[in-house]
Amino acid sequence: MSYASTHRSPPQARRRPRCNMKCKTAYNSPGRIAVFQVGILVLALVGVAASAPPEHPSLRVQQGQAIAVTEIPIWGDRELLLGGRVHEVEPAAHRVAVYIHVGGGWWNKPTFAEPATVIEPDGTWTCDITTGGLDHEATRIVAFLISADDSPPLMQGESEFPTALSQSVLDRAQVMRTYRRRIDFAGLQWHVKTGSAPLGPGPNLFTDSGDAVWVDGEGLHLTLTQHEEGWQATEVISDRTFGYGTYRIALRAAAEDFDPRVVFGFFTWDDLASQQSYREIDIELSCWGVVGGPNAQFAVQPYTLPGHRYQFDARYGDRESLHAFTWVPDRIDFASIAQGTDEPVEQRWSFHGDRVPETGAEQVRLNLWLLNGQAPADGRDVEIVVTSFSFEPLVLATAVAGEGDVTPTAISLENYPNPFNAATVLRYSVPTPAHVRLSIYNIAGQRVATLLDEGRPAGEYLVRWSGVNDRGAPLASGAYVACLLVGKNAFVRRMLLLR
Repeated sequence: MSYASTHRSPPQARRRPRCNMKCKTAYNSPGRIAVFQVGILVLALVGVAASAPPEHPSLRVQQGQAIAVTEIPIWGDRELLLGGRVHEVEPAAHRVAVYIHVGGGWWNKPTFAEPATVIEPDGTWTCDITTGGLDHEATRIVAFLISADDSPPLMQGESEFPTALSQSVLDRAQVMRTYRRRIDFAGLQWHVKTGSAPLGPGPNLFTDSGDAVWVDGEGLHLTLTQHEEGWQATEVISDRTFGYGTYRIALRAAAEDFDPRVVFGFFTWDDLASQQSYREIDIELSCWGVVGGPNAQFAVQPYTLPGHRYQFDARYGDRESLHAFTWVPDRIDFASIAQGTDEPVEQRWSFHGDRVPETGAEQVRLNLWLLNGQAPADGRDVEIVVTSFSFEPLVLATAVAGEGDVTPTAISLENYPNPFNAATVLRYSVPTPAHVRLSIYNIAGQRVATLLDEGRPAGEYLVRWSGVNDRGAPLASGAYVACLLVGKNAFVRRMLLLR
């Protein structure tokens, strides 16, 4: 079943006036601190609890300091209104300009005639975001706080906002809505992309049909198939973010047999990071329409810049191929390897410099699509099988005690910088081998992220946290507590996130 069919409000509450997501507690199941004494300590450190942003498996929310969204229709919902609240501003002197991203571009909501939403005296506001044909399929929503004297620009499907808007915006809140169908693969959950109209890349018509995307004993199957309404592409999106580390897939696909217009992609993407080219790191199999050209590439976007792309020939036949990239703060190392004969096929490339994107709320995507949405010349359906996916997180620095090393004499936990904006580094020490859990809690005592949960030898360690929860959604500004559990011993560190 889809979220749209299983998580609607009861019939009596489905009318458009309002339906507050904060009352839907069944959507939230955050873990609480397992050790009761630690929970008391956390609450004592941070003070009185405040309400958390809306949480739902299909939503990723980035709140502003002066504006927040509190009521969010899930993808596919035509009934509920978008709602929110402003803080520490005069409601009568401000407005909210709401835009949705659907069909490859941005549109004003609720209408061109009413591009600005009035804020109530108590600071709340609501906006109807389903006033057009496919509005219910919007994947991104942004609410800008503006002065009542400003007129928000009219957007009719443009891909980028005008510069004038960014200069007049006082604050913003953003929402990412993912798709209705989810599948389990490689121990993770993945959303399956779909839409009634063509979507990027391509654009293509994407389907979430069980006949087009499925998981079985072989792995994850992605297809590119012809139907009465045209060719249908497929894409899956990881339910969580990963950060720095090594990303790997094993693949069964004869790339040399692909039509020149067929593209397979394994990449990272952050919808909320246009300023960093969406944190896109690519391994792709395609000739990009050029018959006889290289049929594979490594790329760091924007690929049009010199030195951002490495192309090569990938001729794997029926062998399983391995594709990986290791992402660290100052470089990205790529590799594609096919084994099974006396002469393994291997390609490696490294990208480094100040254009390496920082981690954020990026997710992993796997897709199979057509260049420019054009039908393959050979007219053949395509199926590939991703037999495995894995991620190995990066510990930025590790000093494991050994001969000649100084072993820590006590458990410790600290972080820097603090307060922080984009990210903070947590340093902890373990004097003896032990099971270590490093978690982040909000001021309500709810666990929002688990950074580490495994055995560690004695030593000092550094772990980077980008201010996101376990699903990769950016967390709101405010106080958070890092809790280090080493065996039965607990240590906490108060941190302040400023967006």
